[in-house]
Amino acid sequence: MERIVLFLVSFLASSLGSAVGVGGGIIIKPVLDALSIFPAETISFLSGTTVCAMSGFSLFCMRKEENCAKKKTTIFLAAGAVLGGIAGKRIMDLALCWFSGWGPGNSDNMLVLPQSCLQLAVNTAVFLYIRKKSQIQSVNIKSLMVCLGLGLGMGLISSFLGIGGGAYNVAVLYYFFSMNSREAGRNSLYIIFCSQLASAAGFIFCKNIPEYPPAVLGLLIAGALSGGYLGSKAAGRLSHKKLEQVFSGFMVLIILLNLYNMIHFSFSV
Repeated sequence: MERIVLFLVSFLASSLGSAVGVGGGIIIKPVLDALSIFPAETISFLSGTTVCAMSGFSLFCMRKEENCAKKKTTIFLAAGAVLGGIAGKRIMDLALCWFSGWGPGNSDNMLVLPQSCLQLAVNTAVFLYIRKKSQIQSVNIKSLMVCLGLGLGMGLISSFLGIGGGAYNVAVLYYFFSMNSREAGRNSLYIIFCSQLASAAGFIFCKNIPEYPPAVLGLLIAGALSGGYLGSKAAGRLSHKKLEQVFSGFMVLIILLNLYNMIHFSFSV
């Protein structure tokens, strides 16, 4: 039963996430945190690897559709996301080591609590921005170094949180590059793929891949690929207005999950 639930969570999260360009980790990570099935580092690895597979597959499925990527902008955002992905993985390792010194068994809860608080703050800000987006004048960044810096920041946060990036990627692309929902979604998937690939490589090269049942990762990836395929096809059929409505509903669900985890782990520390 537990494995069926994991597959369904991955499938539904990736279907919605792929459609609006936020990946599936933004739901998969807090759900796994709430279920407390695995340690925090294992959850970050499983979530990040699943999101990497989903985003890569979604981009492959979209390859014949209208190209929404701005080549130079996307390349520098992705390069920054790779550097940020490596840095975020390192920060997470340091945080786990630091929290482990506070007492046995506390490190997981003490890592998930700030992760949940940060997710709640960021996702609430993104939701409010999307609701008021029509009243906020966006800009159109041309500097490639600024693109690199923004990619670095997005990759760092997404890797540390193990969620892929998702919602705030889209918000950043809306505001700083004046992209529409489809352009932002496609570019967000590029950034997610690059940052999570770098994070996964960090686990491999540092030889600290956490232990987990292989079948669990297989189910999560299977759910993510099938959901990513469905979501990428749906994205091409929805209008910009519908995509933004789906995105807003998606954010409400995420905020509620983040709020639950923040309260739950506040009492567990």
